[in-house]
Amino acid sequence: MKTNMQSKIVILVGILFMAAALMSSPATAETAAKVYNLKMPINANQNENYYKIATDCANKLKVMSNGRLNIRILPINQVVPIAEAWDAVAKGTVEMAHVFPSYHVGKMPAADIESGLPFTYRNEQDLRTFWHDYGYLDFLNNEVYPKTNTYVLGQVYFSGYQLWLKKPVKTIEDLQKMKVRTAGALSKLLGKCGIPTTFIAPPEIYTALSTGVLDGAANGGLVQGYDLKYYEVAKYLLSPKLQTTASCSIYINRDLWNSLPEDLKLMLKTFAVSFNDATNRDFDEREIKLLTLLKQKEGVSICSLDNNSVQQLDKAAKSLREDIAKQDAVAAKGIELLQKFLNEHEPIGN
Repeated sequence: MKTNMQSKIVILVGILFMAAALMSSPATAETAAKVYNLKMPINANQNENYYKIATDCANKLKVMSNGRLNIRILPINQVVPIAEAWDAVAKGTVEMAHVFPSYHVGKMPAADIESGLPFTYRNEQDLRTFWHDYGYLDFLNNEVYPKTNTYVLGQVYFSGYQLWLKKPVKTIEDLQKMKVRTAGALSKLLGKCGIPTTFIAPPEIYTALSTGVLDGAANGGLVQGYDLKYYEVAKYLLSPKLQTTASCSIYINRDLWNSLPEDLKLMLKTFAVSFNDATNRDFDEREIKLLTLLKQKEGVSICSLDNNSVQQLDKAAKSLREDIAKQDAVAAKGIELLQKFLNEHEPIGN
């Protein structure tokens, strides 16, 4: 099933590229000649495949647009702190950004839904289906972000949150004795279970683990943790994953978006689809191999939570969805849309 879906996505990307090429005759000579140089901070450093994939997709976009779209991919925190990148897009400080939406949940309660909620989805395909078949992407652009001067081009799914630990655990009570780095809705979920959490910027996580400031950290999935060498300072991986899949969003300044000719809009949407698809394939290919490598070569072990602890987390996840719905009318509508999806798909905790 997943292979068939990936094939369909690849075909879709190809069709979009062809369509964009066919539409490359703009309405006027002025729009045909205009070059758009766009800065795009990304939630990854230069050593991560995330960054390399984004750069490759941007280079292809430049070729496809005959040089009219030139996206400069910027590593995390180079121009603005990544937690402020969404605001920077709204203000026009940067034209685009690849951001974890929960970073701006204080201004936009519905952003936690956008990031992907823990103990909700079974896999990346569930998240993809919710966004595109249940109208969630349209909901974001029509009801969540219209007054913020930002527009959501698309999403880049990643394989959830892998918790790296300095010592093994078996129960919620074991985790309650630790200080763990998490972000977004996952922090709220763990907080409901009495587990202390803190937010530390991604570039500082390795040092915090190595010096004992942190007992554990979740920052993306297994692939990101490997690229950032967490295995050198945290030798245990928690099972099950606290969040099977999550998502960053690609934002563009809405005023800029509205000013673009239609062919360039289509090319930018194609860029977002291509970035997401290439990232997913990279995660799928590498994750299985990495688990074996980490066990055999780096001395990493798996520690598993008992069934009672998993049930506590599942119960907390349902409570978290209820809390989000109470934040404001937009968040309530987002949760209502999510609940419709869950009623027709089996949630991971069931």
